[in-house]
Amino acid sequence: YITIYAKLSGSTSMSDRSNKLSAIIEFSNSTDSTIHYLFGYGPAFYETYNLPTLVTLYPLLATQFGIVGLLFFMVLITYPLIISLLNGIAVDRYVFCSYFFSLLFFAGISNYWFPWFWVTLAVMFVQFKSGCSINTQKQTHNF
Repeated sequence: YITIYAKLSGSTSMSDRSNKLSAIIEFSNSTDSTIHYLFGYGPAFYETYNLPTLVTLYPLLATQFGIVGLLFFMVLITYPLIISLLNGIAVDRYVFCSYFFSLLFFAGISNYWFPWFWVTLAVMFVQFKSGCSINTQKQTHNF
């Protein structure tokens, strides 16, 4: 009962994430190094500088790998969709929904190693290379 009441009366998850992000922003403002803004603090910055870990992916990548690393990641994850749209190849709606919601998912959590995201990107890339969408409709045979 107490857990359900706590979740309904206001979760501390958002304030916890905000506090962690605020600590990282204060730290990066105090160091004020252009090289760190461009290339980040490295994968173990939170252990090295005794800071809390970030939960959301996009600020985590910007802190670990800088603006350059975040841009590389954004190009990597948007490349199949942009190329498909520019070439007029329709992306399957189920694949697109999985892709779109995975990008929203990363706004809340940083588990980019989950295979479903990379499989979705691979399917989009195969659709782009083959020039056709994968047929997900159930086929019926008349005998």
